[in-house]
Amino acid sequence: MVDGAYNFDPDDVGPPELYVWMRYRDRPEGLAMQAALLAQATTHYTIGASMRPHQGITEALAHVTLSTGPMAVDIAFHDEADAADWHLYENPAIYAGRGQVQGQGRIFAQDGRLVASYSVHAMVRSFDTNPNQIGGFTSAM
Repeated sequence: MVDGAYNFDPDDVGPPELYVWMRYRDRPEGLAMQAALLAQATTHYTIGASMRPHQGITEALAHVTLSTGPMAVDIAFHDEADAADWHLYENPAIYAGRGQVQGQGRIFAQDGRLVASYSVHAMVRSFDTNPNQIGGFTSAM
Protein backbone atom coordinates (compact mmCIF):
# COMPACT_ATOMS: atom_id res chain seq x y z
CA MET A 1 0.00 0.00 0.00
CA VAL A 2 1.44 3.33 -1.00
CA ASP A 3 1.80 5.67 2.01
CA GLY A 4 0.06 3.15 4.31
CA ALA A 5 -3.26 4.59 3.14
CA TYR A 6 -5.13 1.30 3.46
CA ASN A 7 -5.62 0.56 7.12
CA PHE A 8 -8.44 -0.14 9.52
CA ASP A 9 -7.99 2.92 11.75
CA PRO A 10 -11.44 4.61 11.90
CA ASP A 11 -9.83 7.99 12.61
CA ASP A 12 -7.46 7.89 9.62
CA VAL A 13 -9.22 9.80 6.85
CA GLY A 14 -7.89 10.84 3.47
CA PRO A 15 -8.81 11.37 -0.15
CA PRO A 16 -10.97 8.69 -1.81
CA GLU A 17 -8.09 6.91 -3.51
CA LEU A 18 -5.73 4.02 -2.95
CA TYR A 19 -2.52 3.20 -4.76
CA VAL A 20 -1.37 -0.38 -4.41
CA TRP A 21 1.72 -2.18 -5.70
CA MET A 22 0.81 -5.82 -6.15
CA ARG A 23 2.13 -9.05 -7.58
CA TYR A 24 1.44 -12.75 -7.21
CA ARG A 25 4.12 -14.99 -5.76
CA ASP A 26 3.55 -17.79 -8.28
CA ARG A 27 3.28 -17.25 -12.03
CA PRO A 28 0.12 -18.93 -13.34
CA GLU A 29 0.14 -20.55 -16.74
CA GLY A 30 -1.95 -19.01 -19.48
CA LEU A 31 -2.81 -15.42 -20.30
CA ALA A 32 -6.45 -15.87 -19.25
CA MET A 33 -5.49 -16.89 -15.72
CA GLN A 34 -3.04 -14.00 -15.45
CA ALA A 35 -5.73 -11.55 -16.57
CA ALA A 36 -8.20 -13.04 -14.08
CA LEU A 37 -5.74 -12.56 -11.22
CA LEU A 38 -5.09 -8.95 -12.21
CA ALA A 39 -8.85 -8.30 -12.29
CA GLN A 40 -9.53 -9.90 -8.90
CA ALA A 41 -8.27 -7.00 -6.77
CA THR A 42 -10.07 -4.19 -8.59
CA THR A 43 -13.31 -4.31 -6.58
CA HIS A 44 -11.71 -4.68 -3.18
CA TYR A 45 -9.55 -1.58 -3.39
CA THR A 46 -12.24 0.56 -5.03
CA ILE A 47 -14.59 -0.09 -2.11
CA GLY A 48 -11.78 0.63 0.35
CA ALA A 49 -10.93 3.90 -1.43
CA SER A 50 -14.55 5.05 -1.17
CA MET A 51 -14.48 4.74 2.64
CA ARG A 52 -11.30 6.77 3.25
CA PRO A 53 -12.91 10.25 3.52
CA HIS A 54 -15.50 9.08 6.06
CA GLN A 55 -14.36 9.10 9.67
CA GLY A 56 -15.45 6.05 11.62
CA ILE A 57 -15.94 3.91 8.51
CA THR A 58 -13.30 1.41 7.44
CA GLU A 59 -13.25 -1.75 5.40
CA ALA A 60 -12.82 -3.64 8.69
CA LEU A 61 -16.60 -3.16 9.07
CA ALA A 62 -17.34 -4.96 5.77
CA HIS A 63 -19.61 -7.94 6.38
CA VAL A 64 -19.77 -7.05 10.08
CA THR A 65 -21.88 -3.86 10.29
CA LEU A 66 -21.67 -2.89 6.60
CA SER A 67 -22.85 -4.93 3.67
CA THR A 68 -20.43 -4.41 0.79
CA GLY A 69 -20.14 -5.98 -2.60
CA PRO A 70 -19.48 -5.28 -6.26
CA MET A 71 -22.55 -4.87 -8.44
CA ALA A 72 -20.89 -4.24 -11.81
CA VAL A 73 -17.31 -4.42 -13.02
CA ASP A 74 -16.00 -3.60 -16.46
CA ILE A 75 -12.33 -4.17 -17.24
CA ALA A 76 -10.44 -3.66 -20.47
CA PHE A 77 -7.02 -5.24 -20.93
CA HIS A 78 -4.74 -3.10 -23.07
CA ASP A 79 -1.57 -5.17 -22.93
CA GLU A 80 -0.37 -8.55 -21.75
CA ALA A 81 0.93 -8.69 -18.20
CA ASP A 82 2.75 -11.20 -16.07
CA ALA A 83 0.87 -11.51 -12.76
CA ALA A 84 4.15 -12.39 -10.99
CA ASP A 85 5.60 -8.96 -11.89
CA TRP A 86 4.82 -5.84 -9.86
CA HIS A 87 1.81 -3.76 -10.97
CA LEU A 88 0.54 -0.44 -9.67
CA TYR A 89 -3.21 -0.28 -9.11
CA GLU A 90 -4.58 3.27 -9.18
CA ASN A 91 -7.98 3.21 -7.42
CA PRO A 92 -9.86 6.51 -7.20
CA ALA A 93 -13.44 6.37 -5.97
CA ILE A 94 -15.28 9.06 -7.89
CA TYR A 95 -18.61 8.81 -6.05
CA ALA A 96 -19.89 7.57 -2.70
CA GLY A 97 -23.47 8.10 -1.56
CA ARG A 98 -26.95 6.61 -1.33
CA GLY A 99 -25.43 3.22 -0.47
CA GLN A 100 -23.35 3.04 -3.63
CA VAL A 101 -19.79 3.73 -4.72
CA GLN A 102 -18.28 4.20 -8.15
CA GLY A 103 -14.63 3.98 -9.09
CA GLN A 104 -12.51 4.10 -12.20
CA GLY A 105 -9.05 2.62 -12.02
CA ARG A 106 -5.98 1.73 -13.99
CA ILE A 107 -3.33 -0.96 -13.70
CA PHE A 108 0.23 -0.12 -14.73
CA ALA A 109 3.16 -2.48 -15.33
CA GLN A 110 6.36 -1.71 -13.47
CA ASP A 111 7.81 -0.22 -16.67
CA GLY A 112 4.91 2.29 -16.83
CA ARG A 113 2.79 0.59 -19.51
CA LEU A 114 -0.98 0.84 -19.03
CA VAL A 115 -2.02 -2.80 -18.75
CA ALA A 116 -5.73 -2.40 -17.97
CA SER A 117 -8.41 0.10 -17.05
CA TYR A 118 -11.61 -0.60 -15.18
CA SER A 119 -14.84 0.74 -13.73
CA VAL A 120 -16.45 -0.59 -10.56
CA HIS A 121 -19.94 0.03 -9.19
CA ALA A 122 -20.45 -1.38 -5.70
CA MET A 123 -22.84 -1.36 -2.77
CA VAL A 124 -21.87 -0.15 0.72
CA ARG A 125 -24.79 -0.14 3.15
CA SER A 126 -25.37 -0.57 6.85
CA PHE A 127 -27.18 -3.72 7.85
CA ASP A 128 -30.80 -3.05 8.81
CA THR A 129 -30.60 -5.92 11.28
CA ASN A 130 -27.72 -6.80 13.55
CA PRO A 131 -25.99 -9.71 11.76
CA ASN A 132 -25.82 -11.68 15.01
CA GLN A 133 -29.64 -11.74 15.07
CA ILE A 134 -29.71 -13.57 11.73
CA GLY A 135 -26.92 -16.07 12.22
CA GLY A 136 -23.76 -13.95 12.35
CA PHE A 137 -21.83 -11.88 9.87
CA THR A 138 -20.64 -14.81 7.76
CA SER A 139 -24.21 -15.53 6.68
CA ALA A 140 -25.64 -12.00 6.82
CA MET A 141 -25.32 -11.52 3.06
